[in-house]
Amino acid sequence: MDYAAITKRFDETLAQPELAQHDTLVRLLRQLGTGRFGKEHGLDALVARGLPFAAIADAFRRDVPLRDFEGLRAYIEPRPQDLSGETPLCLLRTSASTGKPKLIPYTASFRDSIKRAHDVFSAAMFRDAPTLPLDGGTPRAVGLYQLSSTTQEALGLPVDSYVSRLYDVALTEDPFFFAFDHALQGGVGRAVCSIVDARERLFQMALTAQGWDLHALRATNPTTLLLLSRVLGEETERLCREISKADPPRARSLSSLGRPIGARDLWPNLSLLVTWRGGTCQLFEPHLRAAFGDVRIRAPIYAASEGVVALPLADADLGGAPALESTFFEFLPEPFDGTETLLLHELQQGQRYELVLTSPTGMTRYRIGDLVQVDGLAGRSPTFHFLARKGRTSSVTGEKLTELQVEQAVSSACASLQLAPVHFMLSPQIEALPYYVLSVDLGSATDASRLAVTVDAQLMRLNVEYEAKRSSARLGPIVLRRVRRGSFEALQASGLSSGGAVNFKLSHLTGEPVHERLPKEDPT
Repeated sequence: MDYAAITKRFDETLAQPELAQHDTLVRLLRQLGTGRFGKEHGLDALVARGLPFAAIADAFRRDVPLRDFEGLRAYIEPRPQDLSGETPLCLLRTSASTGKPKLIPYTASFRDSIKRAHDVFSAAMFRDAPTLPLDGGTPRAVGLYQLSSTTQEALGLPVDSYVSRLYDVALTEDPFFFAFDHALQGGVGRAVCSIVDARERLFQMALTAQGWDLHALRATNPTTLLLLSRVLGEETERLCREISKADPPRARSLSSLGRPIGARDLWPNLSLLVTWRGGTCQLFEPHLRAAFGDVRIRAPIYAASEGVVALPLADADLGGAPALESTFFEFLPEPFDGTETLLLHELQQGQRYELVLTSPTGMTRYRIGDLVQVDGLAGRSPTFHFLARKGRTSSVTGEKLTELQVEQAVSSACASLQLAPVHFMLSPQIEALPYYVLSVDLGSATDASRLAVTVDAQLMRLNVEYEAKRSSARLGPIVLRRVRRGSFEALQASGLSSGGAVNFKLSHLTGEPVHERLPKEDPT
């Protein structure tokens, strides 16, 4: 496949964002206009009028109000095609801020839009790493993905996950999805990816691939890669025992190291990790390099069950170029509390926005809850990366903390104190004088005595309500809880193993006392 030609064509599209977004909007309106939602909002008539882009975008924004998921739920239940305009192939489950799950229509048009974006992303990666595509030999890359293992149904349709559906659209030579199928015939390879328990799945993946010359690993979340590293070290004896059944000399060589096995012991040519870099995931990168050596780190596609967002085209990209052929974009400027949106070509460098999507799932003018920041240009199209979830808040005494504020406070504090946490989470302790607990896995760092007070001061600077509650003694100071190494990875694994929730992600702010589930660091 001519990867350079694919990326060149996309570069040409990025040079004309208004034209590309016009074509995308018209295509979406034609699809969505056939459903009940589209008819009620006149989407079919908008296309028939043959308006220029500015006029059709203005009319669309005038006639269709912004909505969150609950504002669209009535068009999904009980008939998802009322929203999507075409009968879905399945429903995608995704996390919800309420107790009731969110089910997103996965349509053939959405599948095609994912493929359109995924081909470009993969072509850029394989252009830059030409040794990775499958070529008949043993695979040189592996994706640490969990295929959904449930057989749930809802609204008369099967329920699946976004990651599982990537197997529908990935290039046939993509080792991140087909390495195990390629090497293990008869569907055995796919079974490895369906193991529910996260630790066991990663162990079996490592065991299967231990003899391959891997150059790259891919996982949605960096904590999955760190969990793999821990599994290799903690299961060294078992791994050597299993390897000895087929390759006794290799098992003896690994055992003779006299220490826990690391990824580079199995795969000395490992040079690339593909994993999420948005938000504060950059904080993981020193720990990833400590575990995997001097590797390049590249972001995967920025996407969600509701729509495709951005395509990283180089290692430096935290987010990437907009998937302007897959999704119609709008943006609410900071402070994110208005209803007047900007279009893609109207964004400003360095500014922050709340993302609004219209996609082939039927999610129309949908406030997905992501905050993004513009960080550059690709052609004439602004590039941007994920900052935080707007909807994650905690307010014990009216302080109205947001996850973005917590991430900014901890990042600033850690930078000033020269600390690099593996992960952190702020959660409330409800007592007569309530306070927040900052749970942190600091890896090998020893002196964190000033971390809590520094984060506390940063939050008071960022949030006047938090400062008022602290100053009036209605909210106590932050308490540091150093947690046992790997505790966050174990917490994530429990989410990954709970019925196929393959997109489970750890937050940095929660309104529940999650710190009670995290064991404290062992005293030394």
